[in-house]
Amino acid sequence: MEKIVKKNIAIVFGGNSVEHDVSILTKRQVIDAIDKDLYNIFEIYIDLNNNLNLVKSDGKFTRLKPINIISGKLNGKIKLYSVINCCHGGVGENGVLKAFFDLNNIKMTSSNFLTLGICMDKYRSKMLLKSIGIPVVDSRLIKSTDNLDKVLDDEFFKNKDVIIKPNHLGSSIGVFESDDSNLLDYILANFNYDNEVIVERKVENLKEYNIAVLKKGNEFILSEIECPTFKKGVLSFEDKYLGSKKMSKSSSRQIPAKISFKLKSKINEIALNVANFLNFSGVVRIDFLYDDSAKNLYLNEINTVPGSLAFYLFESKGISFKDLVNILIENSSCNEFVYSYLDTKLK
Repeated sequence: MEKIVKKNIAIVFGGNSVEHDVSILTKRQVIDAIDKDLYNIFEIYIDLNNNLNLVKSDGKFTRLKPINIISGKLNGKIKLYSVINCCHGGVGENGVLKAFFDLNNIKMTSSNFLTLGICMDKYRSKMLLKSIGIPVVDSRLIKSTDNLDKVLDDEFFKNKDVIIKPNHLGSSIGVFESDDSNLLDYILANFNYDNEVIVERKVENLKEYNIAVLKKGNEFILSEIECPTFKKGVLSFEDKYLGSKKMSKSSSRQIPAKISFKLKSKINEIALNVANFLNFSGVVRIDFLYDDSAKNLYLNEINTVPGSLAFYLFESKGISFKDLVNILIENSSCNEFVYSYLDTKLK
């Protein structure tokens, strides 16, 4: 029997982000799911100062060893086949980490750095998608340097319920529902998380639907559609991650969502259009808002490194978590823009 030569895989997690702890949970799930007969696994922990550390296990203890990347190798020795990105928010989702590994000629399981940067910016990504006909909720962007008295004098904010959230964060952190009586307080509170705040018109009779997109070869695989369920108001961090010990198996999720064929088709259509337009790689989750009375559907946000890597949305499609990780690794990309540019110039 031919001996299997294992490939060296690194799992990168942590980072200077308010989603730091969620990233650690996702990493643990990936460690449990990855096929250890195929891969040698290295853990790269990014601390709150964005320093890279190799996680080393010594009996009952775990220690950190600072690392560097030399000629595409860990500490100049370990040649990596691919890096699994489990960093939610921060450098993991804004394109910085992907660009870093691209420069070091190491593949990574994420979209290209430009796509990541666009999707990390909620407001500007929506404006871009709106330009190609993707429905989004009316919104305003407020910067910490703005004159708030002048900004809030806009008719957009008068006597209407809105949703306030940081422009560059996820996991429902810093998300508030407000009327104009406490709007300023919530905006100021959000400036503790981000220097930009997005304020959106509240969707009435709200239901939320999520779908994930997985890139395999030159095709996109659509997941089941889920409907997060929660008591009232906006979906909180607790609703998303503390509903059960396994996070993704929480009773606060309905999978598949009980929706009409027409609505399902519309969500699938928009998801594919967005995936093609923004050139997704890896696994990406797209979240939608739906007015159940007016029957209006809106794209809410794009999560390029979703919690639990959205594995639970693919299980009924016959793709296990182990299968998902294998697909991510074998379809990971490196230096897409560099190679495409050079190929064009050389022809």
